[in-house]
Formats: sequence, C-alpha cells, structure tokens
Amino acid sequence: MKRLIWFRNDLRISDNQAVHAACKNNIDSKILAIFLAPIQQWKKYHISAKQINFIYENLSYLEEKLWEIDIHLIYHECTDFEDCINFLIYFCKNENIKEIFYNRQYEFDEKNRDFKLENILKSHGVDCKKFDNTLIFKPGTILNKKKNLYRRYIPFKKKFLKKLAKNTYKLLKYPKKFTFKKFTKNTCVPNFYQSKFFKAGEQSALNHLTFFLKNLSKNYNNTRKIFHNTDSTSNLSPYLTIGVLSPQQCFCILNNLYPNFLEKKHFSLYWFDQIIWREFYQHIIYGYPLLSMNQPFIKWTEDIKWKNNIYQIEAWKSGETGYPLIDATMRQLNTTGWIHNRLRMISASFLTKNLLVNWKIGEEYFMSKLLDGNFSANNSGWQWCASTGIHITPYFRIFNPSLQGRLYDIKGKFIKKWLPELRDVPNKYIYTPYNWTKSKKYQLKYPKPIIDYNYSKKNAILEYSKAKEKNNKQNK
Repeated sequence: MKRLIWFRNDLRISDNQAVHAACKNNIDSKILAIFLAPIQQWKKYHISAKQINFIYENLSYLEEKLWEIDIHLIYHECTDFEDCINFLIYFCKNENIKEIFYNRQYEFDEKNRDFKLENILKSHGVDCKKFDNTLIFKPGTILNKKKNLYRRYIPFKKKFLKKLAKNTYKLLKYPKKFTFKKFTKNTCVPNFYQSKFFKAGEQSALNHLTFFLKNLSKNYNNTRKIFHNTDSTSNLSPYLTIGVLSPQQCFCILNNLYPNFLEKKHFSLYWFDQIIWREFYQHIIYGYPLLSMNQPFIKWTEDIKWKNNIYQIEAWKSGETGYPLIDATMRQLNTTGWIHNRLRMISASFLTKNLLVNWKIGEEYFMSKLLDGNFSANNSGWQWCASTGIHITPYFRIFNPSLQGRLYDIKGKFIKKWLPELRDVPNKYIYTPYNWTKSKKYQLKYPKPIIDYNYSKKNAILEYSKAKEKNNKQNK
C-alpha cells in the first residue's frame, strides 16, 4: 500500500499538515509526493511567468528535501483541473495508492475540482485526507452574531484576535527519515532561473521571517508607507502565496519572540495585521463565490461607463503616463514582479478612477506580472480601490499620485531609480517635472501627463454618481 502527498499551494515540509499526517504512524506504507502543473489553467488565471518560475525554484528545493527523508516527488504537467483529476485517478490506480493527503484550497474552481475528485476516488477505494493548513482559521469559523461572514475588516480582526488569544497551535515537527527507498531519483522539475530578489526554499523563508521580526518589525508602523525603502515591509508575500511559508509559522515564531504581542498596540501587531488581512480576503472569497467569477460585489457599479481607452491603458502598463509615481511603479512591477502595497493602491486608483478603466483589466494585468500574485488579495485589492467590492474605499476617495509621492518620498529616490530620464530634475519638481522645464531650456525625454488630474477626478466622481443614481431610481 502507498500513500500520496499532493502538493498545491503549500510547497514546504515544515508545518505542513498533509505531510505530517502522511508520515505519522507510517510503518509499512511507501510515501510518494506529486505536484501537478495545470499549464492552461495558469494561463486562464493569468499567473505570471515570474511566479511560475518561483514555483519551479521552490519545487526543486522541495524535491531535494523530500529525497533526504526518502520521499520521491513526481512532477507532471496537465492542461487544466479536469486533466489533473483524470491523471490522479490514473496515477492512484497504477501506483496502488490507497490514501491521498492534501491541504484545502478555497477558491471556487479549486473547491469544485476537489469535490469531484474526492467522489471519484472514493468509488475507487482511495481515501482523501484533507486538511486546513493554508490559513490560521479556516473559512466559516470567524462569524458575527448572526452566524454570517464579516463584510468589514475591523470587526473581523477583533473576532480573529479574540479567537487567536485562545489558540494553542504548535508548529508540526519535521518528519523523520524513512528507510524504504527502492527507486532511482530522476530530476522532474522544469528548468528555471534563480530569482534575483527572493531566495528559494522554506529555510530561506524562515530565516527571512525571523530576521525581519527580530530586527525590522519594531519600526514597521513608522516605515511601512515609505515605498522607496526595501526594508519597510517584510517582503514575505511571495513565500506566503505559494505556501513556502505558512501563516501559522508567522504567528508561532512571532509569538515565541514576543509572547505579549497580542496585547493592544504592541509594535509587532502592526505587521501581523497584514497576515490578518490575507485571512480576511480568503474568507471573503470562500463565502462569496461570485467574486471568483470576475464579478463586483456592489451590483450598481456594473453600470459605471468605463472609458477603457486603449492608448491610456497601454501607457499605464508600460509606465508612460506622465505621472512619475505611477510610471516608476509600473516599471518596477514589469521588471521585478513586486511593488509596495501602497503603490499597488495608488496605481489601481489611478487606472480605475482617473483613467476610468474597468478594474478587471488592471486586476488581470497585475496577476500577469506579480511574483506574489494571489487571487483573493489581488481581487479584493482592486475592488477596494475601484469601490466595487465587499470592503471598499468610498468612490469619491481618489489618490493623488503627486501628493502621495511628496508625502512618502520627498526626495524622489524611488522615481530616480526607476525613471532615469528624470534624474536631473530637482527634488522640488520631481513629481511635476514639466513645471520645471517651463522656465528652462531643457528637453525631457519623458511623456507629458496623459490626463489632467483634477478634471479626471471630478469626472470619475460624476460617472460613479450617475451609476449609483440610476440604480437608486430602478429600485424605487
């Protein structure tokens, strides 16, 4: 008899409930591991080439570590989720698999895939062992007094922290080495290049987490909005997205370092707030499947008359809008696959409100470029900025990119790094470079603003107001 561990978005051995359960009390069962790469499904979801490469990097690391404890990782490419189901049925039958272990995923398509697979495998005598290990608390366990999901973050956070204070979770021990190796190791993971900014492997992720918590988290609340400083955030999102690092590890290591961190206003709670946001988004996606179907939560926003100007969309994508903070942001995204969260909000606000472009276009583009692209966080972030989602900013709140730049990077360090054509512009004019050239005989090799900010802001508020008013009239 054999056991199979199915890795999905949990590419680690440490603190992995599926791995732990498969290895626990195992005397005579051989253990295999598998990762199925649904290539066409990734394309459908617009998963970025950088994230796929990072997955391959970490699979290679995982393969080596599994081999050290005598577990062989098989890599197989499928087209889509249906193909994954068919291959697993074949594989379990061919390899005489009697138990398959995996951690749940909560998105709509993933839930349907698992439900269908479980029913088929059950009829073939294969027992599916499922675990909730991608979140601290599984969806449906943080509810209001009416037993409904929270639609607002603050009450969700209060309930989450109250429950967390009673939590007794301990990190799972690393599995012991087995002695039943009777196969030849074959390299299975596709070729990849080494990521320049994020080192692969769960040990690297844990080292990064520990270093941040010990040395940088104390100033997090004061520095987290300074987007030109790479140490202003933890930079752990790529690891969390593909499960090289678990939120439970974040909590337990933080709690070991600072046992009182759950106390009100403890400095480390400001950073842990980001982990809670991730949990909130996942709970929302689970509870409202329509969000997984490319739909806005607020129905009247479907009546907004988006301009979707192709020229302006391309200018935004390539960093050629004439607004330095937007352009530097997009060039960093296109180059590295990562941008500061505040820059994501400012850029999304600019596209959806100043350019009046449908948020779905921006959401798709971000996913196609982000190394840490996570559906629930990306979808919720875009709907927040576009004022179409379950937890939103008011539609009349619109970021001013020039003002945001002056607030958090007055010397324009970020701008001059990513827009070398503006390096000669004095700091005073770095966010409005053409105001400087008016009195200078200086030719900038930089585009002029593609829209007037003040006019675009007024127009956006008007279009949103029209859509809302139309809905109000229809519902009378």
